[in-house]
Amino acid sequence: MNLGLRAALLLSSTRFAPRRLDLGMSYALDPDLRPLDRVNGLPALRRLAIAVGFTPEVLARFLRSPLGQRIEELEPRWFQEDLLAEPLPRLKKLVIGGGYLSPQFGKALARAKLPALETLVATGVHLTDAGVTPLVSPLVLPALRTLDVRNNPLGPAILEQLRARFGGGLVADAPAPKTKKAAQKKPATKKPAAKKAAAGKPTKKAATKKAATKKAARR
Repeated sequence: MNLGLRAALLLSSTRFAPRRLDLGMSYALDPDLRPLDRVNGLPALRRLAIAVGFTPEVLARFLRSPLGQRIEELEPRWFQEDLLAEPLPRLKKLVIGGGYLSPQFGKALARAKLPALETLVATGVHLTDAGVTPLVSPLVLPALRTLDVRNNPLGPAILEQLRARFGGGLVADAPAPKTKKAAQKKPATKKPAAKKAAAGKPTKKAATKKAATKKAARR
C-alpha cells in the first residue's frame, strides 16, 4: 500500500492493519513534524518502505515513535548515516538501495544500536572498503548473518575478511579474474666452449707437426 505522509498519520489512528506500508513523497514545503514521534497504531505493521522525498529529520522522528520502534524491515530509498543513531531494537532487515554512502557509514555501523539486525542489504551505494571494515569484527552487529554488498567498489582483501565472518551469508560480486603476467624470457645462456683436446692427448695441430718431422727425418 502506497501512502503519503499525511494519509499514514491518519491511518495510524484507525483499525486498518497492514503489515507493509510504502510511504510516498511528501509535498509539504513546511511540514509539521511534531506528531511524528508520537505516531502509534497499525499494530500489525512490520515492514516500512520510504520513497524519495523524506528528509532524514522526518524519518528520524518517525522511527522514534512507538510505531517506528516496532518496525522489523526498513527500506529507505535514500539513506544517510545519521539514521543509524536511532535505536531500533526490533529491526531485523535493513535494505539500502540508493544514494551514496560515505566512508563514515562504517563508523556509524560500529555505533549503531540494532541488536536484532540479521540482514543488511547495501547494493549500488558506492560503498568503499572503509565503509564495511567495522563489519569484519563479530562484535559489530552481532546478530547479523546476511550481508549483501553487490555493485560496490570493494577490494578482494576486504571481501575475504568479510567472508571469514559471514561465510555463505556474504553476497558480493565475484572478484575480477587475475590477468596472467607475460612469461619473462630467460636470457639465453651460452654453453661453455668444449675443449679442443682432452687433457693428456695431443692436439690435431701438434700431431700434424710431429708427422711432418718424422717424414723429414726419413729423407
